[in-house]
Amino acid sequence: MFSFMPQRWKNLARYIIKKEKLKLNTTKFGTVRCFDTRTGKGWITPDDGGSDVIVRQTAINHAGLGQIAIGQTIGFDIARKSRAAVNLWATWSNR
Repeated sequence: MFSFMPQRWKNLARYIIKKEKLKLNTTKFGTVRCFDTRTGKGWITPDDGGSDVIVRQTAINHAGLGQIAIGQTIGFDIARKSRAAVNLWATWSNR
């Protein structure tokens, strides 16, 4: 797979691939249950009925959303280790 690369690049490529495989679990949609701008934390209730997922202001800023509103439908991925929402995107339709 990496036969054309120097050894240190092979190691880096394997590390990145392994990290990405462990990083994300599934893509989901959910509704913002609450969000406190003072603490920068909130909760999203997944549409599939799973347990609530924490969302942090850093994930919102990284997605370029600026802010989220209670009741807004959000698409997101879940980080496996921290059970936090990452890779957010806003959905404006009622699906």
